[in-house]
Amino acid sequence: MDHLDTRISRLERELEEKEGRISRLETEVTEQRESRDRPLAITCPQEDRLRSDLAEATEKLEQAEERELGLANFFSEWSGCDPCCELWVDFVRAVAKSNEVAVPISNAAPQRPWTLLQSWGEDRQQPLCAPSPISSGRSGSVQAAGKLYDSAWNTPFNDEALFALGVVAKRLTEGTCARTTPILLAFEAYSTLLDRINLSQVDAPIQLFFVGLQQAASLLDSRWPSVRASRVLNYIKHRVESLPFLRLAELLRSGVGLEAKFRDEAPSEECFYSADLRIGLLDLPQIPDWIFVIDFANESVRMVHRTRGVWRDVRGALHCVFEAPESGRDISIPIQNHFGWFVTHVPPRNDW
Repeated sequence: MDHLDTRISRLERELEEKEGRISRLETEVTEQRESRDRPLAITCPQEDRLRSDLAEATEKLEQAEERELGLANFFSEWSGCDPCCELWVDFVRAVAKSNEVAVPISNAAPQRPWTLLQSWGEDRQQPLCAPSPISSGRSGSVQAAGKLYDSAWNTPFNDEALFALGVVAKRLTEGTCARTTPILLAFEAYSTLLDRINLSQVDAPIQLFFVGLQQAASLLDSRWPSVRASRVLNYIKHRVESLPFLRLAELLRSGVGLEAKFRDEAPSEECFYSADLRIGLLDLPQIPDWIFVIDFANESVRMVHRTRGVWRDVRGALHCVFEAPESGRDISIPIQNHFGWFVTHVPPRNDW
């Protein structure tokens, strides 16, 4: 009997121990469940916020893309040539992310670039287009870059392109701040165009356009080195160096000293100078059909086909007159004591 009681007592103690162990296990399980469920309770609100933020960001992105597309369509209609809208999306993005970049203080103001004017070709029916005006305000450089970018993809060498290039070059020269990104994009569009044409085979006025483009790209690279325009500049420069315009480019780099050079050396084998008009004539044997009219007063250069030069009696004095495509814009230069130079370089083609 005692033996049985002892056994029962032992079993009761074992049972209590097991119950205690079960109770501890239940507590641990409960705690583990609570610790497991607690992050879930926290994560759900965080996930909701993330989903909300993602939806908001997606909506803003879609709105931005709609605005970009709307602006691209606007530029497409503005260009009048209905180019691929994706091209204008690139331009819109370039404008959107462009801030005005200041010229480093160490960069001195460069010499003013020569303005390239519309060439007067052999065609007597050549239309003289009046380019659309470009704002003189701070947005003018972006507007000019837009015209240049548009021309690169549609009508690369029309009067609008030449005028826009002149405006861009002037802004790059005179300004201390510029929105450089769209300007660089326009230059890159023309460098892409060089992959599709044989520059040595195109007309001389088109070649001269790329001389002017190299001049403008050089301004961008030298005054705003952070823009990294050197790649585009070097590509254009490499292609232009094979053209017969090296002598002209060399002379134009003389800046204000060029007029003194003409004054001292003219008349020479290649140049003539009129002190009264402050106009120089340049005849390069590498470009046989054209005369370059250099206006020192306005710092401009115009290519004139040699056939436009006629001899006329103007108020009793013999003149060489370069006839403009429209009346009232002829360039009349007195021959006076330089008869021999004009006979050689602009011989008479009429019964004067």
